[in-house]
Amino acid sequence: MRNHIHSLSWELQQKRSKLEEATSKHSFAEGEWLQAEARVAEQRRILQEEIVIRDRKKDVFRNIHFPYTQLQDEILEIENEIFDISDIPSNSINHQ
Repeated sequence: MRNHIHSLSWELQQKRSKLEEATSKHSFAEGEWLQAEARVAEQRRILQEEIVIRDRKKDVFRNIHFPYTQLQDEILEIENEIFDISDIPSNSINHQ
């Protein structure tokens, strides 16, 4: 009977030792997991900021580009009109 109790006590001690080791590994892994989640969250935050900045740059470009191209088109229209007028012979302008 004592041998059996001694054997069970020894087995219990071995299991507790393994549990302590597993607990330590588990705690370490859990800490690593939490750090990884924090890094991922930080990367997501940075990416979101970059997306916002990119979208703002697009808006600024559009706000500058569209008026720029519109002015180019208006200038081209006026130049074409001037060219068309100057292409009319002067004697036909006098007759009108």
